[in-house]
Amino acid sequence: MSGSKVTRTYETHCSTHGRLFHTVPTPNKFPTKSQSHVFCKVWFTDYAKHVASVHSTMQSPRLRLLRHSTASLCLRLLLIRRQAALERLTIPDVTFSLDKYSDADSKEKFWFVKEDLKRLRRCLNIPVRMVTAERTACTGIEALCIVLRQFAVPDRWYDLMAMFGRSCSCLCNIYLQTLDLIYNKFRDTIYLDFNRIRTKLASISKAIVDKGGEVHNVWAFIDGTVRECCRPAGDERQRSVFNGHKRRQAIKFQTLVTPDGIISHAFGPIEGRRHDQLSISKKNASWR
Repeated sequence: MSGSKVTRTYETHCSTHGRLFHTVPTPNKFPTKSQSHVFCKVWFTDYAKHVASVHSTMQSPRLRLLRHSTASLCLRLLLIRRQAALERLTIPDVTFSLDKYSDADSKEKFWFVKEDLKRLRRCLNIPVRMVTAERTACTGIEALCIVLRQFAVPDRWYDLMAMFGRSCSCLCNIYLQTLDLIYNKFRDTIYLDFNRIRTKLASISKAIVDKGGEVHNVWAFIDGTVRECCRPAGDERQRSVFNGHKRRQAIKFQTLVTPDGIISHAFGPIEGRRHDQLSISKKNASWR
């Protein structure tokens, strides 16, 4: 292999990384050891600067200052790692225990008193000890309380760290695992609770008539809700969930509520741009 070809290959390799380094022509000679060392050092420094510039917009001003400093590479990496560790969220040293709460506090935070929470865990078949797919372990009572707290108050995961003493990712993992567990076991009941409704149709209809209803075969009331969602990427997806009435991206649910206040049937979600009549038609078709 000729020296000129080596020089051209050397220059082409440098230019592929965004910068052309002109070497001294050395016909019939390979690049010297010092030239190779300079090339590797300059290329690595430029590559590190390029990566730092790409991620600088996503970092704090202090990290950007460290990335653009003139300190040695090892010192800069050490300072960046130390600064990143300092900027992590502090997880409180708290262990969740239901015994710490009174019945009044438990009902205010989770909608149920402590004894009802224990009964609810058994009725929902939530195990005493849960382990998520991410290997996060917790008790069944704690998992149920995380779900009920999210249903009661639209808190961020960060707001629940002080209550449960877990990171945001752990709380999210437990929440999703518990929801999947409940849905997989009771999906038919959530869709329509036939067994409970079948035995109470007469009493429900009579209660409606006693309140002034003129129709004697009504047992539930149709109710719908529009839940706001994040704006999806892409114009077509954005238009599919955009609700013109609410002027925001959303998804819709349709429910049947019995006079005792229980949602006896839930249907959805469907796109936010759909009219309520379409969801009712789809629901009727699914019952046939």
